[in-house]
Amino acid sequence: MRRPPSEPHGSIFEFYRDRGLNANDAINELRGLPKSPYHYNQFGGTAGGPIRHDRDFFFFNYDGQRNTQPNLVFLNLPSNTPTDPLTQQAIAALQPKAASWTRTLNQDVFLIKTDDELTNAHRLSLRYNHQKFQGNNFENGGPQNSVEHTGASTFPKSVVACARGGRIVTCGATDGYEATLNLRHVFWRHLSILGSTLAPKSCLFAIVDRLAAGQLKAVIDRVLPLAEIQDAHRVLEARQAFGKIVMTLE
Repeated sequence: MRRPPSEPHGSIFEFYRDRGLNANDAINELRGLPKSPYHYNQFGGTAGGPIRHDRDFFFFNYDGQRNTQPNLVFLNLPSNTPTDPLTQQAIAALQPKAASWTRTLNQDVFLIKTDDELTNAHRLSLRYNHQKFQGNNFENGGPQNSVEHTGASTFPKSVVACARGGRIVTCGATDGYEATLNLRHVFWRHLSILGSTLAPKSCLFAIVDRLAAGQLKAVIDRVLPLAEIQDAHRVLEARQAFGKIVMTLE
């Protein structure tokens, strides 16, 4: 066992990094954007020495971190996105929610330790650790909603992706009715699972009337003859369609 030093000693350190020292993010490069805000500063020091010569010693360590990280978000729309007024209205409503944000991670860690030689045969060691963490704008910091209509293949992923206190609304099961569920994610993060059948039959009649009046436009990905139904199934299975695939009898 190494004996503590008989003279006081200490050290300090600092590590600094900001966006001026970083390469631009790949997403920014693709979208022609400048570097995102970034800041990381880690600093601290140590101190130690005797309290009573050859009897009592102390050691102190501090580590501080100030970290600012960008979270890049953008609304990625396919090239064949419909241009009708209602679709554009929905996109306009989503745009403000697809804004990037900055996350902060600030931390202070302290360690204090003393070693005391009570007698030649007895020693006492005391140690105290303290960590203080403050962060802002974490993705799991508040409730989030997940609307689930695909079914068996995506429902477990929706449960895992939802934040603490979030809600999952299931309104369909296109690719399967029986989904596996890890209950630990539900009770540990206080999730709520709600079922919905969307709307009553009267709303369907209102939608049909709007379609007939030209106020709504059905989203059609492609129109194929019935002889190419196998190709239509391959497109659906590969999830390459945006909208409906219409088969004609001609």
